[in-house]
Amino acid sequence: MKNALNWTLAVVFGLTLIPALMLSAADGVMFSAQLYRRAYEKYDRPAAIGIDANDLMDVTQRLLGYMKGREPDLIIEKEIGGVVQEVFGERERLHMVDVRRLVLGAMRIRLLCAAAAAMCLAALAVRLRGRAVAYLARGFLWSLAVWGALLTALGVYMLVDFSDAFWNFHLLFFDNDLWLLDPATDVMINMFPEAFFNDMALAIVWRAVLFIAIPAIGAALLTRREKTHD
Repeated sequence: MKNALNWTLAVVFGLTLIPALMLSAADGVMFSAQLYRRAYEKYDRPAAIGIDANDLMDVTQRLLGYMKGREPDLIIEKEIGGVVQEVFGERERLHMVDVRRLVLGAMRIRLLCAAAAAMCLAALAVRLRGRAVAYLARGFLWSLAVWGALLTALGVYMLVDFSDAFWNFHLLFFDNDLWLLDPATDVMINMFPEAFFNDMALAIVWRAVLFIAIPAIGAALLTRREKTHD
């Protein structure tokens, strides 16, 4: 019974630590001003929108601050096409209310997952002392197999048909059609074309792989050493 509890704690440690790492990777990419600057240059967004590049970055900083709950609203005026006007219309602002709710919810999930992983680690450390590391390593690797299978399937889906995956993402996480914007009238969809999100998804994947690979390699080496000593 005690051994079953130890393994349960070890597996829950891995199952909660991995999504915390993935969400941290996503956070690092989504809120990187440099990533947006490079994307705007790559896809020539200032020219497409008719806005100065520095003004576009200012709008972006305000937008990112809003998503993190640091800006009260998205009422922003800039010169677009030679006319000073509000950058985002009502439909765009309402959609960003949903996006902010989703982002802040993901941050809370990350915090809860990290807290759960820390509690499992602490519980095993108290129960097993020095032997806890071996349990944690194996629990992490078992959990990685579960998450790896799910993420591989999702990755293949995105590679085969990103447009379909992108569409279904919105259907899954939004209960309205505010995300269906018009490129002829809405600045936001011109700031972030689908290709931008494709690039962002790839960047998140690579960063998540890095974040997870480091502890995974450590866990694998430790597990191999434990087996050698058995």
